[in-house]
Amino acid sequence: MTHHYSFSILVLSAFLISFTCSAQEHTKKYTLFNPVPKSQMREMETDRPDVTESPYTVDAGHIQYETDAVRFTR
Repeated sequence: MTHHYSFSILVLSAFLISFTCSAQEHTKKYTLFNPVPKSQMREMETDRPDVTESPYTVDAGHIQYETDAVRFTR
C-alpha cells in the first residue's frame, strides 16, 4: 500500500513539474536588460496623494520612483 501511495505521489509530482516548465517556455522572458516594450506595459499605478507603501509592481526593466518635491507637515 505504501509503495502504491508513494508511486502515485511521484507520478503526480512529475506531471505537475513538467506542466509548469512547459507553461513557462511559452512566455517571453523580460528582465532588467530586456525590458517590456512600451506598447505592452501596464498602466502606471501611482500612490498619490497619500504617503503610504503599496504593493504595486512595475513591468520588468522599468522603475517607478515617487517623492515629494516640497512637503509641509504640522
